[in-house]
Amino acid sequence: MKKYLILASILIIGWFLCDYLYYYTGNLYLPNMGEASYFVKADGEQLYLDSGNGFEVYKIKGVNLGLGKPGYYATEMAITKEEYLRWFAQIQELGANTIRVYTLGSESFYEAFYEFNCNNPDPLYLLHGVWVNDYLLNSTYSALDKEFFDPFVRSCQEVIDAIHGRLKLQTDTQILPMHYRWDISPWVSGYILGVEWEDTLVTYTNLCTQQLPQFDGTYFRTKNASNFEILLAQIGEETAQYETMKYGAQRPIAFSNWATTDPFQYPENITQYFKKSAAVDVEHIQCTEKFSPGQFVSYHVYPYYPDYYSYLPIHEENTYLQYLKALNEYHSMPVVISEFGVSSGRGMASYDAFGRNQGGLSETQQGEALVSLYRDIVSAGSSGAIVFTWQDEWFKRTWNTMAGTALLTPPYW
Repeated sequence: MKKYLILASILIIGWFLCDYLYYYTGNLYLPNMGEASYFVKADGEQLYLDSGNGFEVYKIKGVNLGLGKPGYYATEMAITKEEYLRWFAQIQELGANTIRVYTLGSESFYEAFYEFNCNNPDPLYLLHGVWVNDYLLNSTYSALDKEFFDPFVRSCQEVIDAIHGRLKLQTDTQILPMHYRWDISPWVSGYILGVEWEDTLVTYTNLCTQQLPQFDGTYFRTKNASNFEILLAQIGEETAQYETMKYGAQRPIAFSNWATTDPFQYPENITQYFKKSAAVDVEHIQCTEKFSPGQFVSYHVYPYYPDYYSYLPIHEENTYLQYLKALNEYHSMPVVISEFGVSSGRGMASYDAFGRNQGGLSETQQGEALVSLYRDIVSAGSSGAIVFTWQDEWFKRTWNTMAGTALLTPPYW
């Protein structure tokens, strides 16, 4: 009897250990030694997708999807599977072919996405983001610090495990771990790594240490890159290596960017007055031949931000279109405008010469502005655009409600 108890104890402990290594840490797997598969690729300035009939041009028409809904904070992840399924159908009715999420959601999102696409001849595709903790962005850390780098890498790995249906994640707000067990990888068309980088973080990372040697990895390398760009290349390397070795799969990678850290040189009066102090140039990051899907470029671009558009030596009234053209002409890889839009909120915070202002619009004017912006994005040569956002972010404070905000009640407004 004693031997059976010992054996049973060993088996139980072994089961929990394997479960922990397999689902929680992601470290239990046999490395893939063959060629990695992919169904989306960047070639020149276009994205291509193979849905079963060979590679065809993949023009992204997307909608950004957040985690929140009225009555709840985003961190509560309160959106139900049924709501997601209804939303997916409505998003597709708009003519969209892609959804973009910023970070890991609840199990209900992945279950609904799997159910919506499984056996569906006209599926939705997913661009999956990897978030960076706000504290890390606004702390005293350099992006090169272990406290910044390691959580970023682990977040990339968790997203990869989640889309392949092999992740358990324990959170501070839930008693039971979240179990991501639906393999949605056949419809995940790429990753967008990072967030709208704080210019102070980029500048501090570039200046806090001496220039690092250029990075030369298996899947990514750099040339003439700054310290922050080298950091991004290392994150891309870790992401590509993890999915290649664990799942035998690859998909295109973009590093998040926006106008605040665009690669352009501006006149001195703009750099001084508007404090344009930082640049992130992904042209300094190159894929190797072992990363077949390649890179695309991700930018958040709005017609009313930043304010210095109005001060640039551009002779056409539509500065938004001219800026988009400049981005596409500058980059040698596909450009995706992964956030664009206008607000219909009360009051106007920023002005655009074409009336596509930040706020002060009716919903009809908002719709007309979105169509106008999308046409500008396409005519500039971009590989797609993703409108911000499907559902309003009621849990956030903003400039025209700040004075009356009660910190515990914004989700109920």
